[in-house]
Amino acid sequence: MKTFWAKLLLIVPLILIIAAAVIFSQFIFVPEGNAAVNVYDANVHIYDDATGGDCTSIGTWDWPSRTCTLTTDLLFADNGLEIAGDGITLDGNGHTLTGTSNGNGVYAFGYNNVTIKNVTVTGFRIKGIAISNATGATVINNHVIEDYFGILLYNSSGNTVSGNTVLASGNQAISFNINSNDNLVTNNYVRQEASYGSGISIWASSGNLISGNDVSSKKMFGIGVVGTNNDIRNNTASNSGAGITLGRFGQVTSGNTVAGNVITNNKYGVWFYEGTGNIVTGNTISNTVLEAVRVLYSDGNYVYNNNFLSNAIPVSIEGTSAGNIFNLAAPAGGNYWDIWTSPDTDGDGFVDNPLLFSSGQDGLPYTTADGWCSKPTLNLGWQSVYWANIAEYNAGILTVDYTVDSLFDVYSGRIVGSVNSNGITLVTALPLDIGDTINAGAGGSLPVTLKYQIPPGVTTFASTVYAAADDACGNSYYYPGPPPVI
Repeated sequence: MKTFWAKLLLIVPLILIIAAAVIFSQFIFVPEGNAAVNVYDANVHIYDDATGGDCTSIGTWDWPSRTCTLTTDLLFADNGLEIAGDGITLDGNGHTLTGTSNGNGVYAFGYNNVTIKNVTVTGFRIKGIAISNATGATVINNHVIEDYFGILLYNSSGNTVSGNTVLASGNQAISFNINSNDNLVTNNYVRQEASYGSGISIWASSGNLISGNDVSSKKMFGIGVVGTNNDIRNNTASNSGAGITLGRFGQVTSGNTVAGNVITNNKYGVWFYEGTGNIVTGNTISNTVLEAVRVLYSDGNYVYNNNFLSNAIPVSIEGTSAGNIFNLAAPAGGNYWDIWTSPDTDGDGFVDNPLLFSSGQDGLPYTTADGWCSKPTLNLGWQSVYWANIAEYNAGILTVDYTVDSLFDVYSGRIVGSVNSNGITLVTALPLDIGDTINAGAGGSLPVTLKYQIPPGVTTFASTVYAAADDACGNSYYYPGPPPVI
């Protein structure tokens, strides 16, 4: 009978601080004209059959991969292309769909795992690209120019919207509406020119990651969040009525995190409106016409470790707002305000006097920008050692559960290496993201599971696990040091 005793020597401890905002460049492409443009009075359907429905009349159809590749530009008098089957890919191949009426450009209602890519959609006055009641969709590298919704996901979860250029002059450029949860929205270039429109909007949805986007909205908000537990990270929100808003119209808006963003040249920086228990940290908020932070009918939000630069008004707290926090206890502290940087007679890095504003204060303002940036410290400990199932037992694959613990917030950590004795090898693919826990400075624990290949006869081994993390200023650290090159 096979027995195993695992003795692990754990040398890893770390604390993670938020990664600095990453600004992505986005190329806007102008499609070339084509000699022939086909005009359709009715919409075109793409099915999962031998001809791809109507696909062979507008392009080429590869049935094994269920891919329809356009070979011509198309002009529609009503709706455009409907994707009517699971797992279908529409590859626009650089072609343009043009609408002349109140229709949808490309849409998939009730079908999963569809892909829409490399297409320009313009002139459809309802929605450019629409996904409804679907999961697993990918909308990537498209160019959308629309009057109302550019890209809309409705009641759709687990989808990806990435690398698109959306130029809108209507309601919402990119929108996730009602129960559209756990979606990834990354590296999109969004410009909203309407007097009433918004850039990226989350409405009554949760668990979405909005990251690395460049967003501007002429009059309203760049990024607007109504929902719970969404992560708004490393975006640029500029030249908007409000850079980022949290809450609206009495909907529940709580547990959202706004971290590592560049929020600049807006009328307002961050606006809480009936938002509760949200966290704003690690951002740079600058050059606002009015308030850098406006709090209206909102309770229990946390705003700390942000840089505030060249803003007309630092903060206003209005209505029945209460319990909003602008600093944590030292050493985490508060924010950097360029209007409030001295004195610091004891040299602890904090201004001796709090910055007071209406109905609130930052009790530990920093004397320098990014004053909270320093090498983090974490603790890694193992929790349990076991054979996960009979198949892994027979194959000699051992599972070890660890936790990464911190008294402060943990951001963007990853396991990057492992050195083991007695011929033990790590089965788990690296690097392994271990996520983050942003809990108003209180930190928490992150679970980590690693699997090891155990040779016959080995009963003990030592394992040194290597990890990496970035601080809020973009500096990378390794624990206990850089992993050895093997």
